[in-house]
Amino acid sequence: MTNGFRKAFMAKHPMAGRLGTVFLVLAALLFSWWAVQQADRQLREDLLKEIAIVSRNIGRIDVHALQGYSIRYRHDSL
Repeated sequence: MTNGFRKAFMAKHPMAGRLGTVFLVLAALLFSWWAVQQADRQLREDLLKEIAIVSRNIGRIDVHALQGYSIRYRHDSL
């Protein structure tokens, strides 16, 4: 764009630069929100897969130990 054309365009459409800036900011915000949602969904799916694997390999006594019960209490309650 030449400088003369830009001045003429801005004289006819004074809000064009501001609207373009607002549009770009909104587009960036929407893309950021979408990317965060995608990452969150992927992390949650991975966590659920890992929990399923761990839950198959851990027993009830081990779960009580993870919760902080003493050994004597743990064996008495089972």
